[in-house]
Amino acid sequence: MLQSNALHLPVQKANSMQRPSPKKRLLARILILATLAAVAWFVWHRQHQAQQIQQPSAPTQTGQQGNNQSSTKAPAYVLEVLQFIRRNGHVPDGFVGGREFQNKEKRLPAKGSDNKRIRYSEWDVHPKVKGQNRGPERLVTGSDHSAYYSKDHYKTFLKID
Repeated sequence: MLQSNALHLPVQKANSMQRPSPKKRLLARILILATLAAVAWFVWHRQHQAQQIQQPSAPTQTGQQGNNQSSTKAPAYVLEVLQFIRRNGHVPDGFVGGREFQNKEKRLPAKGSDNKRIRYSEWDVHPKVKGQNRGPERLVTGSDHSAYYSKDHYKTFLKID
C-alpha cells in the first residue's frame, strides 16, 4: 500500500469577493448619501419652482383683474434685445433664449387676428452670468410678430407695440 506523506491541511479557497476595506466602505456610504442628498434637493427645487409658477397672478398696473397686460412702457434694455432678435433671429452673445414658451396659463392670446395659432418663444433680457440665477424678467415673442415683456416670470405681461 502506498501511503501519502502529504499533510492534510485545511484548504482555503481563493475568495474572489473579498470584503472591501473600511475606508472603501466609508467612501461608498458617503457617495450614496451625497447622491441621495442631490436627488432630494433636485426634487425639492422642481416642486418649489412649480409652486411659484402656479401661484395666482397679481392684478396688473391697469387694475383689471382679468387682463394680465399692463399699460406702461418696457425698459429700454428690453426694447434693445427685442430689436436685436427681430434683426438677427437670435439673442445677442451671452444671452439665453429662443426656446418655446407654451403659454400654459393662457395669459397671452392663443390665436391671431387671422385665426391662426400663435407660437411663442421666450428670451432673457439680461446676459447670463455663470453661477447666478437668470432672474424673473423675460421677453416673449409671437409668430404673429407680437412681443410681450414680463418682469415677474410670466405672471403679468406688458404688450410691446
